[in-house]
Amino acid sequence: MQEAHVLVVDDDPRVLKALVRCLRLIGITSIGALTLDEARSAIANGGVTAVLLDCRMQASRVEDFVGLFEELAPDLVANLVLMTGATSAPDFELPVVFKPLGRAEFVQLKAWWGRGEVETTHAA
Repeated sequence: MQEAHVLVVDDDPRVLKALVRCLRLIGITSIGALTLDEARSAIANGGVTAVLLDCRMQASRVEDFVGLFEELAPDLVANLVLMTGATSAPDFELPVVFKPLGRAEFVQLKAWWGRGEVETTHAA
């Protein structure tokens, strides 16, 4: 069985890198994509079981990504979570987290994706 991955899609390279790193720190293996084409490649390579998608990307719309997921891996739509830096939720019937993501949002993501609770460690 392949290792499960969360595909993180954001068109800001710094945000993408930080999200991938934070997910890894809480035990979620993740890969990043800056574009629709990169997301397509990641899905085609296999192992993607969930998606965290920025819903305000410059070059693509949420509908473009949902169409891609429905075409290549229909099960991903059930594990798709949108994220936004806007002050209101986008008009989609999908779970949404608001940027900047903090501990509460990561706990919620793990719950949505069925991976348990976030483990915390304290520096000595």
